[in-house]
Amino acid sequence: SQFLLRRVRPILAGTLYHDFDFFLQPDFGGNAAAIYDAYLDVKPAACANLRVGKFKQPLGLERLQTDSFLTFAERGLTADLIPQRDTGLELYGGFFGNALTYQAAFTNGEADGAFQPDSDTNNAKVGTLRVFAQPFKNTAIVPLQKLGLGLAGSYTGDNNNIPTYKTAAGQEQFFSYSSGVLFNGEQSHINPQANYYWGPLGAYGEYTQTNQVAQVGRLQTRLTNQAWQVATSWVVTGENASYTGVAPKKDFNLQAGTWGAWEVAARVHQLQIDPETFRLGFASLATSASRATAYTAGINWYLNKFVKFVADYEQTWFKDGNGTGNRPIERVFDTRWQVAF
Repeated sequence: SQFLLRRVRPILAGTLYHDFDFFLQPDFGGNAAAIYDAYLDVKPAACANLRVGKFKQPLGLERLQTDSFLTFAERGLTADLIPQRDTGLELYGGFFGNALTYQAAFTNGEADGAFQPDSDTNNAKVGTLRVFAQPFKNTAIVPLQKLGLGLAGSYTGDNNNIPTYKTAAGQEQFFSYSSGVLFNGEQSHINPQANYYWGPLGAYGEYTQTNQVAQVGRLQTRLTNQAWQVATSWVVTGENASYTGVAPKKDFNLQAGTWGAWEVAARVHQLQIDPETFRLGFASLATSASRATAYTAGINWYLNKFVKFVADYEQTWFKDGNGTGNRPIERVFDTRWQVAF
């Protein structure tokens, strides 16, 4: 139905005097200009580095994955429950050859799924901690070397940022809180995650839960929304799958008769709104769905390490959200040409 410049992100990055890295990434996609990343890294030691600026809060296995390495054109529904970016400080590092890594952030706070504003809206701050382990990374057990297990979580004593939720492929809003709803208390996230790569096989999964104090009128309560996803992929041309994408053994070249690397992928993901949200009047079932469940099938063509073509088909089923019935099924076929270097 349309051609779209989804992401247009020129990157300015470099290293100054060995221990200082900088990264600036604006975005001009969607007919708008915004700063997505702008930070400085101070890296005196592998086990203790400091990041200052605007960056991805350390929540979400897929959210932390670089956009150009994503298995699908769009992130799953778990991303709706995680802020895109936040501004503040982060201490990070690794041990045992990065078989065990950690990230500890102290940031302003941001609405789930959002990345603006860059300034704070109250005096409260968000503390986030993520630990990720690859217990067999440095062992001789080859089939388990790329098994990763992680846990992340965050907490703030006062969050007032109200989110809306949208579908993955279609990027259409399917849930919003009613007018008059306030977020004015504690918020926490919990995010267990895992991935696994062995030869051409790739798989990952994660669960995200957000718990928020909300108020409408004189009624105040805690609302808990949750989402999960499971995905798998297979590089049919035999290259290794990885969290950082696929490198073709032979680049696409018609004269040489080579076609790059090909990958197939499938995913199921779901977002569930707390039933109390509707029972207590924080949202309306007539206009907002209480659950979204999506299935995705995709084909990725890696022409070379810089150019990638993605084709996905996704169907999303909804519970409620359309008068007295269910919101119509969303069916989306999307393709993406990507150049990243």
